[in-house]
Amino acid sequence: MKKGIFIVLEGGEGSGKTTQAKLLARWFQKRGRVVFLTHEPGGHGIIGQSIRKLLREPKHKGKIDGLTELFLFNAARAQHVLHEIKPALKGGAVVISDRFHASTYAYQIVARGIASGKTFRTIDKIVTEGTKPRFSFWFDIPPEKGLTRKQKQGILTRFEKESLIFHRKVRSGFKKFYTELVPKTRWHRIDGQKSIKEIHKEIIKTLTKKRLL
Repeated sequence: MKKGIFIVLEGGEGSGKTTQAKLLARWFQKRGRVVFLTHEPGGHGIIGQSIRKLLREPKHKGKIDGLTELFLFNAARAQHVLHEIKPALKGGAVVISDRFHASTYAYQIVARGIASGKTFRTIDKIVTEGTKPRFSFWFDIPPEKGLTRKQKQGILTRFEKESLIFHRKVRSGFKKFYTELVPKTRWHRIDGQKSIKEIHKEIIKTLTKKRLL
């Protein structure tokens, strides 16, 4: 049995990570690997999906307290890790997640200023049971360009309706997370303004270099 690999794609709204997660999943599947493609918040379980719907609902903008938001995300992650990610990894699957704990740090810790980095690390250790991505891709894009992409797609989530200032803080949060909290050998920055084809090639090239394929 091949060893499971946990790969995470992170970034702000409209950065292109969701499209690339799907392309990467298909790439691995064509090469005979079992793939578990998932996303946060929520995963695929009914509990996580219920929390996801609550958190993303546009009508709830301004109604969910910051601490409530922080703990809802972590509750969804605990469910996701315990019931979906860990079993898939144990079974030898390539787990590809569209968002993970870096998003909580960028959105709730930095952009919203809900808690300190120390508090984040304490909660995260409990919630993930030490489960960390083997490798992460940070899709970096100017917020105004990413939000323009989302607006063209139609209905916006509660987070996509936040101000440009908020999303600029999110971008700085991702930068802080990866440059200060994660070893450089475990992540790679992607320019989200590149073409879909260029980004996919860059991802495969990076994973090949890291011997993760």
